[in-house]
Amino acid sequence: MLQLSTSARLSSRPGLVHGFTTRRGGVSTGGLASLNLARRPGEREEALVENWRRVVGEADLALAHQVHGDRVLVVGEGAGPLDVVGEADALVTTTPGLIVAVRVADCVPVLLVAPGGVAAVHAGWRGTVAGIVERAVAVLCEVTGTRPEQVTAAIGPAIGVCCYEVGSEVASRVAERAPEAVDASRAREHVDLRRANAVHLRRSGVGAIDEVGGCTRCDPDSFSHRRDPTCGRLAGFVGRT
Repeated sequence: MLQLSTSARLSSRPGLVHGFTTRRGGVSTGGLASLNLARRPGEREEALVENWRRVVGEADLALAHQVHGDRVLVVGEGAGPLDVVGEADALVTTTPGLIVAVRVADCVPVLLVAPGGVAAVHAGWRGTVAGIVERAVAVLCEVTGTRPEQVTAAIGPAIGVCCYEVGSEVASRVAERAPEAVDASRAREHVDLRRANAVHLRRSGVGAIDEVGGCTRCDPDSFSHRRDPTCGRLAGFVGRT
C-alpha cells in the first residue's frame, strides 16, 4: 500500500495535492524495492511509470534534471515520469492540474504554496548554501503576484543532524548563513540541512513552515544515499487540482 507523509498546513488547503513519498507501495524490485521514482541502474521503465501513476494518478507531471544548484524553472506543462522539463533544482508552476516534483535520497525536499501557484525544491548542501529556497520563494511570489508572508512551506524528510557528518569546508559554508544549523560539539561537525533551509525560508519572509518526517538515513522506510549509494529515490510533489 502506498505510504505518504503530508503537511497538516498544506492538507487543509482545498484543491491542493501534495506529499512526500516513502519507499513503500510500488512495484520496483531488489534494492530499489518498492517505490523508486527515478531512473536507476536496473530499474525498468514500466516499473517507474507505474510507481509514478500510484503517486500522482494520471495528472501531468513535471520533473527536472537536478544538479545541486540554484536554478529555478517556471513550467506550464510536464514531460511525464520518463523525461525532464529542463535542468534546475526548483520547479514553479501556476498551471492547475500540473504536478511539480523533486527526487531525493537524503537531500531536503521543500514544497511551497502561494495563492495561485506552487513550487517543489531540491536542496542538498550546495543548493542550500546557494540559496535555492530563497530563489524559489522569490520566483513563486513574482509569478503569482503575492508576498512571501502569503507563502506556506513544507520541509520533508531528509538526512538529520544525527547522521549528516561533514567536512569542515561544508560546515563552514553552511554556517556562513545559518550557524544554528551546524553542530560542532562532536569530533566532526554535523549539519542540519532541514534547519538551515528553515532559517533561509524565515529570512525570506515565509509566513508558515511545516516540518514533516524525520531522518532518511535512520528510517528503513526511506531511501538514503548515505546508507546505500545504490538506492532508489523518494519524491516531494505538489500541485493544484
